[in-house]
Amino acid sequence: MKTMLWKNDDETHSVQYFLFGTLGSTNTLAGTIILLLDGNPTLVRYTVQCDSQWKTRAVSIVQRQGRDQRQVILGVGADQVWRRDAAIMTFVTGLFDVDLEISPATNTLPIRRLNLKDGESRQIDAVWVRFPSLTIERLQQRYTRINSHLYHYEAPTLDFETELELDDDGFITHYHGLWQRVQA
Repeated sequence: MKTMLWKNDDETHSVQYFLFGTLGSTNTLAGTIILLLDGNPTLVRYTVQCDSQWKTRAVSIVQRQGRDQRQVILGVGADQVWRRDAAIMTFVTGLFDVDLEISPATNTLPIRRLNLKDGESRQIDAVWVRFPSLTIERLQQRYTRINSHLYHYEAPTLDFETELELDDDGFITHYHGLWQRVQA
């Protein structure tokens, strides 16, 4: 079991408590995020389960804003067919990674799954969950490994790029411009 605390000092004023654990061949990432979304105090709880190759298998998200509580359940089989609340999402079939817009935790999934060597780069698409709408989009991403503790990350369709500093386990310590790990 590994625990971390991240903070984000942008307009969302986010703080995230994160847990990681492995049981058998299942890697589980779980977090609780407190932040401002569209000016509203928001609580988000999520769980992401991956197989031993770091391919996403299940995602559960609960978002609470005041009295409004919404939930998203995603599942993906070995055939990489994604389902939201049991309905097939054909536009993301074949993808391996989920990316939660408000968390640095999910960047660990492709970093661990791709297992790039220094200087290698790979473009992927991820299942991108947006907040507070909880809509799902396909997001193009590029990961370039500079060294074992530094990656260059790009989301070309968003015209966004940054550096990701990692610990020895591949978890974000500093997501430049957004997240900073406070404690692990």
